[in-house]
Amino acid sequence: MAQPSSEDVGVGPAVSLQVVPAEFAVKSGESQAFKVFALDRTGRRIEQIKEGLAWEKWIPPTAKVQSVVDADISGDGVLTAAKGAALSAGALRVSKGEIHGITRGRVLQELPYEVNFENGFDLKNTSSDGIPFSYPPLPWLGARMRWQVQKAGENFLAGNTLDRVLFQRAINFVGHKDMSNYTVSADVMTDGDRRIKSNVGLINQRYVFALIGNSQKLEIFSNYDRFRHSAAFPVKTNTWYRLKTRVDLLADGTGMVRAKAWEKGTSEPTAWTIQVPHAVPHRNGAPGVYAMSPQSKKKVYFDNLLITYNK
Repeated sequence: MAQPSSEDVGVGPAVSLQVVPAEFAVKSGESQAFKVFALDRTGRRIEQIKEGLAWEKWIPPTAKVQSVVDADISGDGVLTAAKGAALSAGALRVSKGEIHGITRGRVLQELPYEVNFENGFDLKNTSSDGIPFSYPPLPWLGARMRWQVQKAGENFLAGNTLDRVLFQRAINFVGHKDMSNYTVSADVMTDGDRRIKSNVGLINQRYVFALIGNSQKLEIFSNYDRFRHSAAFPVKTNTWYRLKTRVDLLADGTGMVRAKAWEKGTSEPTAWTIQVPHAVPHRNGAPGVYAMSPQSKKKVYFDNLLITYNK
């Protein structure tokens, strides 16, 4: 390994600490070791520090979501998540005297994962359209500006934000990129009228499964030019549907990509609404949620998200 030149080595007193890695994603049952370096006032490394460090879980004073990781940090800088650790996110702070360093990240729990938004969400914020809301779970990547937990009647649910056209599309992940052979299901619904509807769906192993409101179909796509298939499906506004998705990696190296949807409150159909073989399937990918509200006109919602391994 190349050694830094004398010009790259910091000099003078340390003014801050650098934690490596600066971001982490630890699966339940695994651990992550950190290194700490002292930095000079120009940001150059003076030396690695191995002793005299104090570690703690830390919530920044300005954090909009108050959250800590469901894991333990040892005095020698090793973060350990137990096998039963829950999906969580937060920051760690290391101190030596009056100087500090920070790393942030997520703990990714083993399946099953389920959320119905009924507990732990305080609707203390107000959206631009006057809706009281709470921010979504912090470990959902990129979700804070695109989704809000709100109340409809006595039920808590997640709806997409419409105050920025830039965020008319939402693609947000809730698990680890290495996951495979799992099933994702949720209750989904779109606002709208006879002429204008939005799209809502789920992400499973790099495939997007979406109810396309204006086209009245259930669509699976990954790359529009290479993998895009659909089946006719009647999508009514302000009506809850249960959407279930599954990707199987088969023994011959191919894959089978399946989805079904049915109106909530009715019996789950035995047959899949659409199932498509894929000769070169995606072999892994994080689960997630998807929304597309053209021109940010009509909201979509989801609830009762469930992710399990295929049975």
